[in-house]
Amino acid sequence: MELPKIKVGDNEITWLNTVDCGFASMLEAIDSACSTIDLEMYIFRNDAVGQGFRTALSDAQARGVKIRVMLDGLGSVVLTSDYWNELVKGGGEFRLFNPVRITGPIFRDHRKLLAVDGKVGFVGGYNIAEEYRGDGIERGWHDCGCRVDGPGVEVLIGAFEQMWQRSEHKRQFLPRLRKGSADHRTMGERLSLLLTGPGRAPFVMQDTLLADIRKAKTINIISAYFLPPRKLLRGLMRAARAGVKVRLLLAGKSDVQVALLAAHRLYHALLKAGVTIYEYQPQILHSKCYLIDQTAYIGSANMDIRSLRINYELLVRCEDPNLAGTVLQFFEEALIHSKLISLADWKSHRNFWTRMKEEWAWLILARLDPWLSQVQVSGTQSIRVQTRRTLPR
Repeated sequence: MELPKIKVGDNEITWLNTVDCGFASMLEAIDSACSTIDLEMYIFRNDAVGQGFRTALSDAQARGVKIRVMLDGLGSVVLTSDYWNELVKGGGEFRLFNPVRITGPIFRDHRKLLAVDGKVGFVGGYNIAEEYRGDGIERGWHDCGCRVDGPGVEVLIGAFEQMWQRSEHKRQFLPRLRKGSADHRTMGERLSLLLTGPGRAPFVMQDTLLADIRKAKTINIISAYFLPPRKLLRGLMRAARAGVKVRLLLAGKSDVQVALLAAHRLYHALLKAGVTIYEYQPQILHSKCYLIDQTAYIGSANMDIRSLRINYELLVRCEDPNLAGTVLQFFEEALIHSKLISLADWKSHRNFWTRMKEEWAWLILARLDPWLSQVQVSGTQSIRVQTRRTLPR
């Protein structure tokens, strides 16, 4: 299948509408690499998909390609400590960001980024794991991403480098007013990269989304986990009350049930405000894609508090009518497999126990989780990063 390629200034965007398309394009880029490969992932599993990527990386290394891999300590906690030994032995570098500790920081590196030879870059929502593989309808999770070819890839590499340097020291202190976690970087004409991370305001990703929402005529949002900060939630409801067409495509099935329950707690207010809500039915919805008029956001960040204010995340923002049309088609095709949630039906299925579970889920994710994160950022907490440049004994 020929993937849609869209020229945006000096860059070319290839829309990856399934995980199968994403994996195939990423492996193709790795197989053709000549100089460098930088891979940053939240989850990397030792299964058929993970082994396929590790083999491709090893083959590239044998050709003389410089390899750097950075994984999150929680997302990839199941990997054994010797999983990357052969890569390291061959001269590659591997780092595990924020290894799991009882007293460790609760924020994660949730980004998904691959950059090859300084010319080809990938961002999206899918991790490297077997459960993602498929078309999102018959099998595998529903997810998406994009490939960037052109000078904008240097900006992606710069974002990777910043995280790589941040993880260089085994102890790094969080200042009371942390700076540098959030940023808005120009990748080219009508193309930019939004970065966010733990710390205090300004919340660049949230504020950019909100600015677009406030002037929007149509809003289409796909989010695997939906629990937006108060300003964004109010912005969506105000837009709907003002007559803006606001459509949310949310998870009907989820791998994180507490997130599903917390999102359900918001449905009544959203529906009452005039927001249209659909729930995806065939498979687990894991996509993160926002289309506000003709501006598309694609990347790792869900429209929830953890993505927009706690974790390290990235979104590519593109103002282009052709890409917007492609993303809109992706949205409409997903609606065919989704259930429309009406206010009357939603109210009729509520009972006391259901509402209590939703309330508790909301309190955990919308109140407790952000509070704990802010306590850590405001205090003097340390980040430990495990770095393997030499083989462990």
